[in-house]
Amino acid sequence: MTTSPLPLPRLRVLAALLAASCAGAAHAADFSLGAGVGYAPKYEGASKYEFSPFPVLSISGENWFIGGKGNGPAAGLQYSITPEWTTGVFVGLQGGRKEKDGDRLFGTEEIKNHGVGGVFTEYQIGRFGVGLTYYQAFKRQYGSGALLDLSYQVWESASGDTSLSFEANAHWSSKKAMNTWFGVTQAEALASGGQLTPYELKGGMRSYGVSATLSHQFAPRWNASLSVGMQSLAGKTKDSPLVEKRNAAEGSLSIAYQF
Repeated sequence: MTTSPLPLPRLRVLAALLAASCAGAAHAADFSLGAGVGYAPKYEGASKYEFSPFPVLSISGENWFIGGKGNGPAAGLQYSITPEWTTGVFVGLQGGRKEKDGDRLFGTEEIKNHGVGGVFTEYQIGRFGVGLTYYQAFKRQYGSGALLDLSYQVWESASGDTSLSFEANAHWSSKKAMNTWFGVTQAEALASGGQLTPYELKGGMRSYGVSATLSHQFAPRWNASLSVGMQSLAGKTKDSPLVEKRNAAEGSLSIAYQF
């Protein structure tokens, strides 16, 4: 599996800074740079959607990478155990949430953009790939989580310039992470003026989803990618007073140049 593009539109400024700081090393590594636009709910469980521009940034050397990992932009070290099996460590950022992002968030505390650290392992055999990532927020009360990613390339054109892949994912969160994103404290319930009631969760399955990605190399070194999918909240996350809609459609369109 390869390092994914940066997936958090709200961190696009940081991503641009990363691209600028690493441009000098591009000659010694695989380097992709581009831009795109995504369409997704304003927060997990929101009914309102928004279009957001985002950068595409992926730089990788033999034993290091900068790109996307653990649901956010990240940089890390990686080691190839075999040609098919890679493992490593990373530090990165995850996006937050503000009270103004949705009507049901009135009275809730802001979740700030925060750093995370984690480990990952990925295995690629032929057209099938599997990846497992564990992360811990540096802000301890934000908790930890684990991500399982599966991918399969179902079709490739005879020329090799166009391909279609299907992906599936599952997201687990610790008790702290669950209550950070979907819980309601007594203080928040009071601050909401009666709109919210206290809600507490245990750790467990947070969400799962499927998607399809169509990639096309339309010119030497230029590649376009279109992705559409569906994410669903799982277990007691879907019953949180903060959740307006359990199922969410997501999509993105991006163009990148391979140096």
